[in-house]
Amino acid sequence: MLHFVCGVSIVIYGQIRSRRSWYNSEQGKRLIQWWMVRACRILAIHITVTGKASVQQKTLFVANHISWIDIIALAAVVRVKFISKESLKYWPLIGWFATSIGTLLIRRGKYFVVTRIVALIKRELKHKHAVLVFPEGTTTDGQQVALFRSALLQSVSHSDTPVQAVALRYHTATGLDRHAPYIGKDNFVFHLLRLSMRDKTQLKLHFTPEFSAHKLDRREVAKLARENIISALESRPYPVQQQAADRQVA
Repeated sequence: MLHFVCGVSIVIYGQIRSRRSWYNSEQGKRLIQWWMVRACRILAIHITVTGKASVQQKTLFVANHISWIDIIALAAVVRVKFISKESLKYWPLIGWFATSIGTLLIRRGKYFVVTRIVALIKRELKHKHAVLVFPEGTTTDGQQVALFRSALLQSVSHSDTPVQAVALRYHTATGLDRHAPYIGKDNFVFHLLRLSMRDKTQLKLHFTPEFSAHKLDRREVAKLARENIISALESRPYPVQQQAADRQVA
């Protein structure tokens, strides 16, 4: 709670100094990342990273989605803006905090809203602010990767914007972590308490090879990103690398 109060203080300080766009400044990004790193330590989230995150500021990151703690963990590793469901803003305090640090909210199933969010993503990328989306549209138990919805990926199709898929897996010494997923009718408070009472939550982040969407439409971007994530989770060659190898052989 004290750390959350610290985060609220950071938001208020940033808004006073730089108004609503404070989170776009270098100092703002640094403060947000510091808060996320500290939050991971408090929640005992131990992150192992494989691969290398893109250093290009206008990258669109694509990840599978398992829990609300995905956002905290990813933001501790890379400086990105997130796309989240509109319902997040109704979470007490958490919703206000998320929107105050630049999270973009979307109402699922509304075409005109999706079109607006796509335009917002394009604007953020144009101004060299990395964005991360969860194309599954919901959380899963981590045992599979659901089909990706391609609507938001229209923001990068047929462009030179780099795309990088990130695979997340929560695990224990004996296999998949059954407690980390936040799915179904889980209650946020009870889930937070459950995590807080554990010794450690192990999370593996796999940054797959980035690729260009220059010759890809949104469905092709979604398919390739999903295949890269599945390949990372199953320790198979990435489709991007395999395609390159096939071209060399040919």
